[in-house]
Amino acid sequence: MGWIENVARYNTILSGVVVYVLQGTVADSILFFGSLHSCRVSIIRVVWFRDFNATVTKKNSDLWLNNFRIGVVATGLLWGVAGVFLFVPDNFSSQAFIGFVLVGVAAIGMVAYSVDEYCSLPFLVAVITPLILKSYVEGTDFSLNMSMMVLLFFILLLFTMGRTARKSRKNIESRLSVVQQAEHFPQSEARFRQMFEQPSSPMLLIPSSSGLIVDANRAAGNFYGYTLKHLKKMTVAELSEDDATLRAITTSGQVITKHRLNGGELRSVELHVSTLRVEDDDVRITRVLGCARMPCIARLSV
Repeated sequence: MGWIENVARYNTILSGVVVYVLQGTVADSILFFGSLHSCRVSIIRVVWFRDFNATVTKKNSDLWLNNFRIGVVATGLLWGVAGVFLFVPDNFSSQAFIGFVLVGVAAIGMVAYSVDEYCSLPFLVAVITPLILKSYVEGTDFSLNMSMMVLLFFILLLFTMGRTARKSRKNIESRLSVVQQAEHFPQSEARFRQMFEQPSSPMLLIPSSSGLIVDANRAAGNFYGYTLKHLKKMTVAELSEDDATLRAITTSGQVITKHRLNGGELRSVELHVSTLRVEDDDVRITRVLGCARMPCIARLSV
């Protein structure tokens, strides 16, 4: 079940609770027509949402966005108008109940629709403003105090709305970024694997934090005289005679040093370390450029 369906369901349940609590206090005809219109708006929004999932495209996305905004504002107006008709003069308990219900609806709506200010702000105004005006016009001490408290709550929500909207957008952008990276990862991995294995020069992939060789190409195995399986269990310290190699993979750059081969022979090597970017995204993998007959080392930043 989608979140619009959940909103519609909770909206219907809340309408039922209001009708149950105010029975005997408010005219049955008002309660009946109020709950009827609430259910009607909820059903329309659900139908729109299902049509949206079935037919949305880039060309008609703006139309569906406007339909969604209309549904949100209509729901807010329904609750705001309901607050006026359900406001019983000289009945403090029912007035307080309606006040709590509407400020709760406004707060939940502000959070739910905060990502779009064209939804959240009109919804908030539609729900709260009629109650503030009705309480003020009523003129009793209790209604005036409630009007002031609801107004202060309204102002607080307005100040909170901007921060909530920024946080919601940031969360959505982060999720979209993760999805996009996941979509590009198989292609990026294949491209890196092709670039890593095809060169004839020796190449190693080494995390700068551990110095452990996590990958190597065939040229590296031939150069050092180890099988790839054995080479991937070694550390860079087992190959290097000094710490020059470790410094190179930690800071990136170029260095000339000596590495020990499987037979014990020391061989002078020139190492090049650089960062690889794939699909305009820095995947934090550093790759060494070709070094002719010298081994190359790729550094994996972790």
